Amino acid sequence: MIGSFAMCSSVAQTPASVTVDTPTVPTVTQSGNVISSVLPEAGYQWILNGNMLSGDTAQSYTISQTGSYALETRDIHGCYARSIDYTFTYVDGIISVSGDLGVKIYPIPNQGSFVVEAANLSGADLSIYDIYGQKLYGQKLNADKTQISGANLAAAIYFVTVSDGSRTQTIKMQIVKE
Repeated sequence: MIGSFAMCSSVAQTPASVTVDTPTVPTVTQSGNVISSVLPEAGYQWILNGNMLSGDTAQSYTISQTGSYALETRDIHGCYARSIDYTFTYVDGIISVSGDLGVKIYPIPNQGSFVVEAANLSGADLSIYDIYGQKLYGQKLNADKTQISGANLAAAIYFVTVSDGSRTQTIKMQIVKE
């Protein structure tokens, strides 16, 4: 489901007026692999790809896979609200995900221009992710040694992922600006 909703079963009545409690739709923020709600609520339920995550009912959740996440909250009146769906990319540190391709990246640190080198890289996909797992750059490699210089990245830590379709290697890289 894309979008958000709010629903409430609590209605207070007096002879002169009717008050309907409308809960606040939650907003999800990300820090590294942790996503959280900034709203203090009575209850939380995390949802991944449209399915409720069993037992994941805290204000924060540590993502362990790429997917579409949403948060359903319940306020003190029993009213529910659901966030929009957010897509988060999981990046697992600096280790290879499913096999070492022998990729070398140099120099590290660099000023935004670096070389990616390994045997049989032609046709592999290169992606650059920030520390929050957001993909910032991607290209198909057409040689075993490729100079990367057009990514326009700020000074920070990044994760460079190279995948040949069956194996993936991720390397931590730092860009410095002088």
